[in-house]
Order: sequence, then structure tokens, then C-alpha cells
Amino acid sequence: MDKPFTGVFSATTRRLAGDSSPVWAVHDRALQRLADGEDIYLLSVGDPDLPTLPSTIRATIDSLEKGLTNYAPGRGELALRQTIADIEVCASQKLCDPDEIVIFPGATNAIYSVLACLLDPGDEIVVLDPMYVGYEGIFQALELRKVGVLLDVINNFAFDVDGVKAAITDTTKLVFLNTPGNPAGNIIQQSELHEFTSSTVFGCCQFVQDAANC
Repeated sequence: MDKPFTGVFSATTRRLAGDSSPVWAVHDRALQRLADGEDIYLLSVGDPDLPTLPSTIRATIDSLEKGLTNYAPGRGELALRQTIADIEVCASQKLCDPDEIVIFPGATNAIYSVLACLLDPGDEIVVLDPMYVGYEGIFQALELRKVGVLLDVINNFAFDVDGVKAAITDTTKLVFLNTPGNPAGNIIQQSELHEFTSSTVFGCCQFVQDAANC
């Protein structure tokens, strides 16, 4: 007699079922109540309720009508990468080549890919807290050890330069900064970033900034 099939999820998938799971359940419940006609303010997931610009819709339709419906280059369209490189040069005053730019379908996908390239299971990552709930799943999937540094809640969730420096040890492999902050909306000032990134603490680790919302 054949044994009944029992599906078994991978260890990576099981790691995703962590403390952040209930947050998405709350979001789904809020969407359902909104669809049922209740007056709901969605503060759970960063999905803007602003309408898409007509120019964006028109550009999308134009691309489809021109036959641009095939796979894009793996790194993204050259024209888009060139535009982003030009913006980076203007913002940072440093040279940036389009070949240094890679287009991802979303910030979470990009962050996962970058961290997967830089870190190994068990590596330590320093993160500002509170943080976007979606990051938790990334850290769990990659088996990273998160060290949270609390933002200054009393001072509009200000970036604590000294606090982050103090959290960095010989076992720290990467420091992850988010600006504008998600979910607090805090902005890390340019002077603070300069003070932090020019510090000697980076002899032991790498620095990654999520500026997806800039």
C-alpha cells in the first residue's frame, strides 16, 4: 500500500515563519475590512494610495504598443541604468558607470540579493530599530544574526551615531542603514552619514544603505 504523500517545506521556508508573520495577517485583515466598507487607515505595509500618474500609464502603454514585451536584459535596460548612474553622479559627486547599476523588481528583492552576496549564515548585521518588518524575513532566510540599535524615539527617531558605533564589534560583518526610515520616516542627515561612514569602525565590516525611498 502506498504511503500518503506529506509535503515538507525546506529549512529556508520554515525560517521565514518567524515573529513578523502576524504583521502580514493584520494587513490582510485590514484590507478585507476596507473592502467591506469600513473606514480603515492602512499603516501596516508601505503601499501608497496615491493614483499612478497619467504620464506613467501612457509610457507603459506606449512601450507595449512599440513591441517592448520581451525579456529585458538581466541587469536592466541600458537607458534606465544610464539615467540612474547620472542621478548617482549628481547626488554623490562620484563617478558611476551604468555597468555598476543593476535593476531589481523591488527594494526587498534587491536587499536580499545584496546581503546574500555579502554575508554567510551566522554572520552579524547591525540594523536600526524599529525597522521595516519585511527585513526580518530576509535575515531569517539568510540565517543572519541581527543586532538592533534603537533610534532616539524622543527625538523623532533620530539616528544615534555613537550608538551604532558602539554596537559594532569584531564579529560585525555589515551595517544596514535605512533612510528615509521605514516605518518611522526619520531622515539621516548628510553630516551624520559622513561622520559615520568616515569612521575607523569600518575596518571590520561593510556598509550598506537602503535608499530605495529616496
